[in-house]
Amino acid sequence: MRESLQLNGLSPKTQDAYLRAVRLLCDFAGCAPDQITEDHLRRYFLHRRNVSRWSPSTLRIRFYGVRFFFEHVLPRDWTSLSLLDACREQRLPAGSVCFFWLAQPFGFLYLQIG
Repeated sequence: MRESLQLNGLSPKTQDAYLRAVRLLCDFAGCAPDQITEDHLRRYFLHRRNVSRWSPSTLRIRFYGVRFFFEHVLPRDWTSLSLLDACREQRLPAGSVCFFWLAQPFGFLYLQIG
């Protein structure tokens, strides 16, 4: 897998993260990568999201590593790979100020929060 990652021009840190993602999936499933089923994949990401409470950014890195493996190294035609995705968190920076314009019957109301 490392050779495929290098051929795709991924950085060494990304390569390590993707390799770690596949290793963690194999540890969870208790089998070799070529024996992992689509059901293992679904249960793994559900467990990590709901039980382990991984952040969306961690889930996204792990998902991209697993997807790379099953698309480039050991190709599988699984619908889960196209359906699964980790959403991005929408957070405001700490100490930031938000401004809102609210439509009122006689003009706009300006609110400052933060």
